[in-house]
Amino acid sequence: MQSNNYPRARQVLKSLIGGVDPVTGCDLPKDSILNRVDVIRALLSSVDAIEQVTARAARRALLPDGVGQPWTEEEERRLTEAFSNGDAVSILPVLTSEPFEPSRHACNALA
Repeated sequence: MQSNNYPRARQVLKSLIGGVDPVTGCDLPKDSILNRVDVIRALLSSVDAIEQVTARAARRALLPDGVGQPWTEEEERRLTEAFSNGDAVSILPVLTSEPFEPSRHACNALA
């Protein structure tokens, strides 16, 4: 399913959970399969899954480009060289295009 369909899917599921036909707005029959406990739980799980996927996409949209991508050999070479010269912290923003404050442990791992 495409992410632009998630809001409508969530709306449809919430209507069904509430016992309402999502198209007509009329109450569903009391003996509808949608009133069974297991079906309601499955619908609630679906709503939860949609909300989790939507929240994850929103968080990822806030991340800078290239997050999670491995460094190129050239970037690793430049960082190793800068670390050897004591300049690793100053070169990281150039390599990542983002402000970065590495921990001492991360720098030591490069040595």
